[in-house]
Amino acid sequence: GLVASALAAYLGRLQSKELSGNLDAQESTSLAASYDLLEELASSSESEVRALLEDEVFENIRADDRTWAAFARHLGSKSSRVFQEWSKKNPRDTN
Repeated sequence: GLVASALAAYLGRLQSKELSGNLDAQESTSLAASYDLLEELASSSESEVRALLEDEVFENIRADDRTWAAFARHLGSKSSRVFQEWSKKNPRDTN
């Protein structure tokens, strides 16, 4: 769980930097690889792995609305589907 939580924080920082135009080439590669990893986790046949994605990654993303929306747009098809299901159960507090 700790590594997945750190991934969520890292992903939030990189996504925010991308939106502000401050992402360098290495960070851009890392951001794309992070989204690929989320897609791999969502593609797993093991329910524990998908639960890790929901409970440790999605749950721990801390970002403003603009960054959060960009995160949702960049997800792959399978991770997006898991995210949509998670979002229905865990509506975001925008206050």
